[in-house]
Amino acid sequence: MSAVPFTVGQWAWIIDDRGQQISVLVRDIEELDDGYSVKFEDMQTGDRYYRRYRTGVENEDTND
Repeated sequence: MSAVPFTVGQWAWIIDDRGQQISVLVRDIEELDDGYSVKFEDMQTGDRYYRRYRTGVENEDTND
């Protein structure tokens, strides 16, 4: 598996469900057999985002 491009506690830019680029805080990273999942939190709104990054497959974006 390639290196995870995030670290917990780091600020990152993602695209939210409205198509806007937002700054979020990385809350959790979980290694998976086929990649990794990252949980982000928008510190202004409290919205949380989940991203699953898999090798060789289109990435999934969901809110939880």
